[in-house]
Amino acid sequence: MNLPISRPSSTVEKSALPQTLTQPLPEPVRQWVATRFIGETADLFHGAPAVTASDRAKIGRWRQNVEWALTPAERPAIIITLTRLAAHFWGDRGPSEWKIVFEDYADDLSEFPPDIMGDGIVQYRRQAKWWPKVSELIELMRPKLLERRMQLARLKVLEKIKPADETDREADRRKLHEKLGAAHDDYVNIPWQRRYSGTPEEFLKGWNLAFDKAAFCESWGQN
Repeated sequence: MNLPISRPSSTVEKSALPQTLTQPLPEPVRQWVATRFIGETADLFHGAPAVTASDRAKIGRWRQNVEWALTPAERPAIIITLTRLAAHFWGDRGPSEWKIVFEDYADDLSEFPPDIMGDGIVQYRRQAKWWPKVSELIELMRPKLLERRMQLARLKVLEKIKPADETDREADRRKLHEKLGAAHDDYVNIPWQRRYSGTPEEFLKGWNLAFDKAAFCESWGQN
């Protein structure tokens, strides 16, 4: 369920905007962004390709798409959506009381983009029996919002880093191997999608202090 939103006052061309706000980047692009090597960070893992000069323009367009998809829904659209939701739930509130509820909920939901809000409303309507607390709606919507914000943050990092060829990439691998020493293999083999956002130095410190190295690596990867 998509809600109307105002176009950002930016120079983003219409052709650069996503066709669907529900998923601002296609899945292959999402995977590409998630698996680029961005330097000596906790995102390093085996086989991660470097960002090349030819990638820079694409990254800029994708960043604009995600920024557009993070545009919050307009307040009138939020209230209209809440009014539609209220029609599905019996209640003894009068018009003035519902007006207060809608205004307060609109304040609390003001950070959410329209597609994320629409999906959360539909999901709640289909699975719940009672009018929601605003915290219940936020609980449904927050994970998607945070995922999108993290994606934008990563794109901004990718957009700023110096393009590298595979020679640069191999030099970075050797440098990290020298820094981590015996902990290097454990560090790079922790599943990247569960990687803690710490630094190689933080990992090495914990690895050196841990009595059970395997248990430490698993715990560090899951945090």
